[in-house]
Amino acid sequence: ATSARFSGMRLSGYASKLSEARQEQFAALTIQTGDGCTYVSFRGTDHSLVGWKEDFNMSFMSPVPAQRDAVAYLEGAARHIRRPFRVGGHSKGGNLAVYASAFCDRRIQKRIVGVYSNDGPGFDESVISTQGFRDIKERVSAFVPQSSIIGMLLEHTERYVIVHSNQKGIMQHDPYSWSILGRGFVVMDTVSNSSLFIDKTLTQWIKSMDPAHRARFINALYEILSATDIKDITELPTDWFKRARSAGEALRSIDDDTRKALLQTLRLLFHAARTNLSSYFPLGRTNREPADR
Repeated sequence: ATSARFSGMRLSGYASKLSEARQEQFAALTIQTGDGCTYVSFRGTDHSLVGWKEDFNMSFMSPVPAQRDAVAYLEGAARHIRRPFRVGGHSKGGNLAVYASAFCDRRIQKRIVGVYSNDGPGFDESVISTQGFRDIKERVSAFVPQSSIIGMLLEHTERYVIVHSNQKGIMQHDPYSWSILGRGFVVMDTVSNSSLFIDKTLTQWIKSMDPAHRARFINALYEILSATDIKDITELPTDWFKRARSAGEALRSIDDDTRKALLQTLRLLFHAARTNLSSYFPLGRTNREPADR
């Protein structure tokens, strides 16, 4: 509010939902940017455990509750916007922005001049194959850092710009680490080997399981984490011994079939990682050297 760039912008339409019963975390805001344009902004994942659970649900469920609410929010906001407008968000918010723009009323979709997904995860084939997604795809601008992990998840068909980040690994997901020169991002030619490795490994891992298997694994993992009584993932390192004991007791209490499914799923992950390791990190190559996609 004190910055020269943002202080003149008007904020309205704030909405926020957090529901353990629905396994939903959602928030959105409408911004008058001061240049005659309106920007409908969707929040990414917060620190809540249920927010992360909804993210993982995207691997086997479509739509998740936040995606449904994103469509409803965009259509409601559009009724109060007279001019063409933009939609966007960071992380999960980028996913919600694209989803809402693809599945909103066609008359509203035609008024959208641009959609911005900042390191947002993609979608499964059931979304990508829809007419609404195809109609909005050319108006989507996607940005990922050079070691992107979150933004490479699931399927992407839109073009993306690779942005230099001054952080490393998963910390590059923080958009405040993205380098800016003048009025634009500092762009790079390719993502790093580590990003390609993680992308391919996770993609193969997810595809090796049917949706029911993914759901069983994620629900079991959530049940184990919930047994530690944390509501916020930042609480996980605190009181570590007590939480580890609670997680261990929860793991022992689940049925044998679910426990076997957990171990099988982890073995599939390790197999996918081992298969791809030599492709992106062959002996003698450094992470600074580009790898063929």
